[in-house]
Amino acid sequence: MASSPIAAPPAKGRLNFVALAKPYFGLIVLTTLLLSVVGVVAMLSMPSGIYPEVAFPRISVISQSPGLSIKDIEVAVTRPIEEAVGIVLGVTRVQSKSMRGASDISVFFAPATDMVQALNDVRARMAEVQAQLPPGTTTLTERQTPSLFPIISFAITGGRDPAALHDYAYYDLRPRISRIADVSYVTVQGGDIREILVEVEPQALVAAGLSIADVADRLNKEHRLKAVGRLDRGALQYQVLTDTQAKELADLEDRVIVNKNGQSIRLGDLGRVVASHEDRTLAIRSNGKNAVALTVFRRLGGDALRISSQLDSVLEAARREAPPGVEIHPVYDQGVLVRTAIANVRDAIFIGGAFSVVVLLVFLKSVRATLIAALSIPLSLIISFVFLYLTGDTLNLMSLGGLAVAIGLIIDDTVVVIENISRHLAEGQSGDDAVNRASREISGAVVGSTLTTILVFLPLAFVRGVVGQFFQSLSLALTVALLVSMVVSLTIIPVLAARFLARQPMPTTGPIYNLLADRYEAALRASLRFPRWAVAAAVLVALPGWWLAGQLKTDFMPEMDEGAFVFDYKMPVGTSLAQTDKVMRRVETVLLRTPDVAGYIRRTGAELGLFATESYTGDILISLKPSGERRPAAEVMDELRDTLAREVPELALNDLLRLADLFGVGSRQPHEVQRGEHGRQGIAQLVPQ
Repeated sequence: MASSPIAAPPAKGRLNFVALAKPYFGLIVLTTLLLSVVGVVAMLSMPSGIYPEVAFPRISVISQSPGLSIKDIEVAVTRPIEEAVGIVLGVTRVQSKSMRGASDISVFFAPATDMVQALNDVRARMAEVQAQLPPGTTTLTERQTPSLFPIISFAITGGRDPAALHDYAYYDLRPRISRIADVSYVTVQGGDIREILVEVEPQALVAAGLSIADVADRLNKEHRLKAVGRLDRGALQYQVLTDTQAKELADLEDRVIVNKNGQSIRLGDLGRVVASHEDRTLAIRSNGKNAVALTVFRRLGGDALRISSQLDSVLEAARREAPPGVEIHPVYDQGVLVRTAIANVRDAIFIGGAFSVVVLLVFLKSVRATLIAALSIPLSLIISFVFLYLTGDTLNLMSLGGLAVAIGLIIDDTVVVIENISRHLAEGQSGDDAVNRASREISGAVVGSTLTTILVFLPLAFVRGVVGQFFQSLSLALTVALLVSMVVSLTIIPVLAARFLARQPMPTTGPIYNLLADRYEAALRASLRFPRWAVAAAVLVALPGWWLAGQLKTDFMPEMDEGAFVFDYKMPVGTSLAQTDKVMRRVETVLLRTPDVAGYIRRTGAELGLFATESYTGDILISLKPSGERRPAAEVMDELRDTLAREVPELALNDLLRLADLFGVGSRQPHEVQRGEHGRQGIAQLVPQ
């Protein structure tokens, strides 16, 4: 009778996964291959970004009411919205900022609030209050997420007519970019927005017995495109439209406003009609020229890399079809940073894995054993992507960082198993018996050590607030990778060892291993013989580390040289747009002569992201040359700050790294009006959120 494939049955009470798995060698290998293929597909399908999708407990409501004064905005716009959204369930505070023609309201919620439901509730309240707002008021309600901040910015320059430049950006480029799958929306800032201006003579109005409101009402009724019915013709149904819109200025001047005493009074009789543009409330410039800035936002959960690559194709086609003299200049692309970050983490994983393999080869002195152990690294990582994809995680610095940290822990489980098998084989035990004994001895220890390591990182998953959401991605990736590596080290690795190592002679441990083992044994014996001295030595070793930890600087996010940064600036309150633009041109002169700067977009009266901005504030998005052709970003920022403080002293600067701006680091500290118990008002200084 043929002997059993397992030479020695496991002892009772001992785990022996190899004894259970060895009869199913083919099934285990096939399952591992299938999971690896699915893992590769999941990895390629996961969206990429810099950081995890953090849900801030905050919703922003931006309202635009052109022409209204600050007091009118506060009374007619800001206060009704505050009262409407303040009663939404979960609201802890409402912060508002009123300015000429606009209002910026931030609604803060309790940390555990369902922000998707909160957004729906706020939008429902905004729909109710919309009818109370002044005519022509537009509102935008969005919750604060990383996707609310732009990932790509580029400028369009050239052409003689600012209105034509804006039309090209808004009606041609913007629709093309909006069709990209993961793009949420695209903003267009700068240029002139066309409008038809009717200049009415007061004397003509008095003579006709009309008011300016009568003229405006008549134009609103007559100058329009309206559906008036349907018409059936055969098998088709047609929509009937009446189009009374003027195609030329002369047609509008010929429009009859009123008939009096049998005489038709035309619009041209009351004044003149001219082609004009809306009042300029912002100024956009790039690389020393007037420009139109297009800013691309990704949808929540969208892939920044996919947007970046598809946008490159769209812009390449747009350049070939652009009007004569129009140029498109990319200034900031987060996709470049994402690619670099992913490449750096990938390289760290490869280098760490390579060093682990070298160390294994030095100590095991067996190519087969080393290759089997090294196989656990790619298998564990690739299979981990299956579960990360199912949990909805993304490829970001935190999740990839968790996988990079897990490299040493992944190989540790396999090293323990392989080393124990190799030691039994080197001692002359028979192949099957050595694998069985080694697996029986080490299985419980591998499970226990893995679960212990997971418990160390598990508390990160229960941290509340933005910080908790931020580190949950790292904790999840690390936990998944460790659990997968434990299963791999206790199933496929021992099974492969039983198949390819059991009947191969294993070399004995070498001099390096023996030297380290002897030193370790001597230190262990001394520690056990003199425990008090061992504890005292451990405390003495820990003291310098404790002192150095107190000397380190603390911050929520590490500084990162991403090749771009933002200068927020502010002129004295009340400074006109023209004066602010004049001062900022001096700033542009400094930027143009700085050799490290590749390009910039300067906004006055506008900012990156969704904000209501005064005409005397704005920001400059500065893009630097590739890292090999410039100094570090911190040095460039320090030099620019010193130079601008000396040459443009009237300008207040607040320098921010782009990603720090994303998470609110260095954000401004506005004031808000708070109502006391007796209805009195006071001013409170807010802490940045």
